[in-house]
Amino acid sequence: MTKILLKNQRGFKWFNNHNLSFKGYFKIGNTFFRSNNTSSMDVKIKEKDEFLSLLNDANGFFAIVNESERYIFAAVDRVRSTPLFYARKNGYFYLSDDAHWVREQVGDQWIDEISKTEFLLTGYVTGNNTLYPNVKQLQAGEYLVYDKQTGQLDTNHYFQFRHYDFYDNSVDELTQLLDQVHVDVFQRLIESLNGRTAVIPLSGGQDSRLIVLMLKRLGYENVICFSYGKEGNEESVISKKIADFLGYKWLFIPYTKEKWREWYKSKEKMLYFQYADGFSSLPHIQDILAVSGLKQKQLIPVDSIFIPGHSGDFVAGSHIPVSFSQKSHISKEELTNEIFKKHYSLWDLRKFRHYKPKFVSKIYNLIPEKSVYSNEEAVDLFECWDWSERQAKFICNSVRVYDFLDYEWRMPLWDNEIMEFWSRVKLENRIHRSLYMKYVQKTQRDIHRLLNEDYSKISPFHNYRRFLVDLVKKSDYLYDLVIKFIRLGQYNSHPLEWYGIVDRGYSRNAVLKGMESINSILVEDYISHIGCNKN
Repeated sequence: MTKILLKNQRGFKWFNNHNLSFKGYFKIGNTFFRSNNTSSMDVKIKEKDEFLSLLNDANGFFAIVNESERYIFAAVDRVRSTPLFYARKNGYFYLSDDAHWVREQVGDQWIDEISKTEFLLTGYVTGNNTLYPNVKQLQAGEYLVYDKQTGQLDTNHYFQFRHYDFYDNSVDELTQLLDQVHVDVFQRLIESLNGRTAVIPLSGGQDSRLIVLMLKRLGYENVICFSYGKEGNEESVISKKIADFLGYKWLFIPYTKEKWREWYKSKEKMLYFQYADGFSSLPHIQDILAVSGLKQKQLIPVDSIFIPGHSGDFVAGSHIPVSFSQKSHISKEELTNEIFKKHYSLWDLRKFRHYKPKFVSKIYNLIPEKSVYSNEEAVDLFECWDWSERQAKFICNSVRVYDFLDYEWRMPLWDNEIMEFWSRVKLENRIHRSLYMKYVQKTQRDIHRLLNEDYSKISPFHNYRRFLVDLVKKSDYLYDLVIKFIRLGQYNSHPLEWYGIVDRGYSRNAVLKGMESINSILVEDYISHIGCNKN
């Protein structure tokens, strides 16, 4: 027996045609399929090969479910932008876009202790697990096939972000190729917008800057940029300069501690967390006050499309451990420990030391067996883990903000063509995002002059700061002391003011307990409110 419930109709709506349902948009060949305005989609899928052919050809962001007489096929896109959840119990198979409904069907009452602790340390649950033991999730680039006759369930990847078949081109040739890739990607983006207003959360960083520069270059003028946070914060100053330079409308939504405190206690916050968590990801809150403010004040059209900059820095190599590039060989233990150190860090690990072997073992078992890797192989596996876990479940899940407030969104920097380009770039051109920064230096000279930026060399101050950081890190005591001092000051100094969700005493105690960021406070509060502490 099977039960399927596809209920979330915010933002992108589910399109249903006979046995096929999909949510989102994608392009196959010259045809765009948009779930919000597709009047017909004549696709009949009876066998797995037909389903895989559709998935491999589709370039976009979607979840798709197809039920034939014998099989149920389901898949999410390459970054799990619209999650799907499933479970099996007592001969029933359940599938939904709502993890809460799946949990109710299987009757899970208690949260898995390992998943709970992992969530506390990372903000998400790895693999196909969720906080509840019988509720599973499809991972990025993954599909499932359920045989209704035999009850057999199979899940496999149709895509993984791996690096191979490397370019032999020169750096100049690669920058030209990257530029053409961006032109292709943003022409597709503009086609998908169909004249509607593009709303860009424009920060001071490179990713959102690339989006507005490409839209301007390709002649798309229906653009609104916005920024948010404490009045006069550095990111917003840069944002306004860029928007003014390009001639785009710019809006600013001020944040205060009082606004955060009020929102965090509101019914909207409760509903949003229930909508966005999937029992597997900490809901993103950074821009929810801003997007809500734009909507409430009617500052943007109701059919606007939000375009955040996720995750241009990652695909270009920003997360690569520098130490890996300096070694010719890395052991599996080194690779596993580097993943653990990088991602299991929301709270002081010393308080969870007895869990470390379990998480290290979990990571270890997800990595292909090999005693020693070349640095290229180790970085490839490191980034693959990051893509599947942090990027898909934590960073890309931030688009739930736009869904919740009933807006469509796009993530052009996760376009198939961009992922395929960076998958073929060698480590030497990805470390420190070196190729991307050379591309930026070459193509954005006017913006650099506007902002007095110089990417041709690392400043002496940068080298001095790095020296001080490395010096402090040599003493655990001194490092802990400096970090705690910095974090204690964030209650009043943070440009987003979001530590105002708690009072100063709560924030101070969290710092002393070893919190890393605002997300440390959020995961602890989230866990307490869904009853994990009763386990």
